[in-house]
Amino acid sequence: MDRVLERRVVGPRQGPGEVGIVQRLQLLAADTLAYVDPNQRRATFFTPESRFVTQLAFPRFNDGTDVGLIARLDHGRWLGTMRPPFVPIMSTGDRVYRTPFAVVAFAVDTIALVPDVEAYAMTTTEEGETRPDEYPLRFGRSTVIASDGRRTFVGTNEQHEIVEYGPRGAVRRIWNGTPALPVADGDRTRLLDWVLRETDRSGRSSSARDVVRQIISQWRFATTFACFDKLRVGTDGTLWEEAPWVLTSDARRYVVYDTAGRAIARAEFPTRVTPLRVSATAMLGSRLDGDDAPQLQQWRVRPTRCGLAVSAEARRSPPDLASTANSGHHPPCHSRTKTSPPGSWSSWTRPYCAPTAAVRRTPC
Repeated sequence: MDRVLERRVVGPRQGPGEVGIVQRLQLLAADTLAYVDPNQRRATFFTPESRFVTQLAFPRFNDGTDVGLIARLDHGRWLGTMRPPFVPIMSTGDRVYRTPFAVVAFAVDTIALVPDVEAYAMTTTEEGETRPDEYPLRFGRSTVIASDGRRTFVGTNEQHEIVEYGPRGAVRRIWNGTPALPVADGDRTRLLDWVLRETDRSGRSSSARDVVRQIISQWRFATTFACFDKLRVGTDGTLWEEAPWVLTSDARRYVVYDTAGRAIARAEFPTRVTPLRVSATAMLGSRLDGDDAPQLQQWRVRPTRCGLAVSAEARRSPPDLASTANSGHHPPCHSRTKTSPPGSWSSWTRPYCAPTAAVRRTPC
């Protein structure tokens, strides 16, 4: 990939047509661009020339039900999630749990009932008052959802499996035999150090910083990472499975699957860049600037000999995902990597060939 900036679509602010946090990005019919900003609770639409068109507010429910938008479906509905209102649990035990929530198409067809992020009950003391609270398990498992408007992908991280849904229900299950990686002491230290640095830089009062330190002292960490952190559907129909990361500035790593659910490539992007929409010719992504503010930018992608193409020779001798991941051995096509000069895009790194047989079912 060559890093060629084509244009800036939108800048970081709070007004109409501006962005606070880019959570979802989708290219619709006639090249209309839509993105979801969870902090501002809205979806915003742009023309192909980057002109603001309109915005849509999230649905609201009087009982406190939490709504999230994921993608606009081809038939006009929005794919989203509905989570029940938070109810404190009067417990401080060691139990880690996952609360069910619904994956829905507004209005309102339930596609799947899936478990939420791993969490545990705690008590929080603030200004002398103790109240029940719930904390997420750091690096814990959560359900990941993605859609291109035609197909919907759901992975619960209970095991390394992704389920593809169509208009009539589940279409296929995508298995990957690669085991989840252990959480190391260094991963926990990196996250805690970053939180403390950001707290000290924030200009908060000494008492407010003490509250933050007291909260993170109660954090609990998973022993292994989730199998994957996010799913993205490429504009060419590929599915991109994002590996877990520790800090938002970390390099994003992916396993790429073709439209039949076969693994065809691994990819790694530069630090501080998050790919949001990818195809064989272009990438739209979010880049963190020096102040950690996201900049939505578009790059042109030029194919290299180490791209997604699978050679005929490699097809005849497919690697086993689990065995190559654990043994450190890579077939000949793995070694064809391109070294890029500093500051430029890396090409596809360690592309590997799609297995012709299903990989083993290996729980995380």
